[in-house]
Amino acid sequence: MNIELKYKVDLAIQLLCQHKELLTYDKIIYSFKKNGISEILANDIYIFLPIIFCQKLLPTVNFHSSYYEQNSNGNKTEKIFTENPIYNIIKLSADDYFQDNPNGEMVLKIASLSAEFSAINNVLIDGGKLEEIKLTKTIILK
Repeated sequence: MNIELKYKVDLAIQLLCQHKELLTYDKIIYSFKKNGISEILANDIYIFLPIIFCQKLLPTVNFHSSYYEQNSNGNKTEKIFTENPIYNIIKLSADDYFQDNPNGEMVLKIASLSAEFSAINNVLIDGGKLEEIKLTKTIILK
């Protein structure tokens, strides 16, 4: 495991938890980069961390183990989350955060950045039941 990457992911979680204003993509990426997180890693954290937090927040939902990565030409490649080394480091940091009696408001704040959370929330608002939710695979634009 890359200790420096793990440190930067842990730092990103701290930065997100400390942020008092509305979290937007631009503000998050700016904050990460200002604190020494490269743009590539910042984007990976922005994509994967909310997905992982959403999965931990809603463990009864059947999340897919794979996702599609789509390039600028529209070509999609199916990838498995756990075969992505950056995803695994982000998940390890999230696991550590959750072991330390996480603040529910912070978990919700980060999880709500994911498209999965938004889709689930919309289904629930429309009267659907959590156990009936069937998600499509995530598409990540690269």
